Amino acid sequence: MKQFSIIIKSGWKNFHYQVVQMPSDQAFDYYKLVAKNKEILFRNNAPVLRKHRLKYRVPDWDIHSGEMANTSFKNDIIKAMNNALGYKTGEEHF
Repeated sequence: MKQFSIIIKSGWKNFHYQVVQMPSDQAFDYYKLVAKNKEILFRNNAPVLRKHRLKYRVPDWDIHSGEMANTSFKNDIIKAMNNALGYKTGEEHF
């Protein structure tokens, strides 16, 4: 199980989160984001991309359990997890 931390910069404040990789299945990788008072389980389709050898495609992420009201903040978390896991985002290919 992989464990890493991410830092999200929002305005003048930095948010530090621990991310823990959970057991995966054939279709999804699962990652648990641990905050002070809640946990959010994200999943991506990286196993499917690896199976089809689509190494330049960025995995699609969604929230499997938990809630997050701010879409912009969710996108910042996904971008930070992509960077921490070594997935290249679209703007890095140009």
